[in-house]
Amino acid sequence: MKFQVYKDINCFGFKKDEEVFEVIDLLRVESCGFYSVAINAEKLISANNDKKFKKIVAESKLPVPDGIVAKFLIWKKFGFLSKRINLPFLVITYAKKNRLSLAVIGADEESNKKAFEHIKSQHTNLETSFRLNGYVKEQIIKEHILLYKPDCILLGLGSPKQEILSKKLINWRPNLIIINCGGAIDILSGLKKRAP
Repeated sequence: MKFQVYKDINCFGFKKDEEVFEVIDLLRVESCGFYSVAINAEKLISANNDKKFKKIVAESKLPVPDGIVAKFLIWKKFGFLSKRINLPFLVITYAKKNRLSLAVIGADEESNKKAFEHIKSQHTNLETSFRLNGYVKEQIIKEHILLYKPDCILLGLGSPKQEILSKKLINWRPNLIIINCGGAIDILSGLKKRAP
């Protein structure tokens, strides 16, 4: 279910992980690419202070609760208690199940390489497309997307950089699934632990 949590900003609420797969299936049936946005206090404050960023957040087709603020707003306004989801992990699982290729962009070189290797070793039938650390130029990202044509991207550049780039990526490859995942690449690498 989708809820309006703040002004024009919506956020999905999920009771179980499978509901994420259902939403992605519906978006893919619409034959459109999309990007996720993790709705949290930082994003809501940034959106309130920056109209361009607010538009990017509001246009996300996969806004998901990230942290207590979004979950609390959904619960307080609508009485719906959303579970915390691990969107990058779920999208890796979804890509493997649906034979979609996955690229990983973000973090430093060590984290990126370790995360990419970990994903490939844990999901042997997953088609991996390419990987780039988060310090390459935008033009190199564009060239890789046009050359390798991935179906999904885990994009961990930090906010708002990753959300701003997501809008451009959709223009370069309209059916792309982009999961903005902040520090999740460091977590997938095993170098950091997920926040409690």
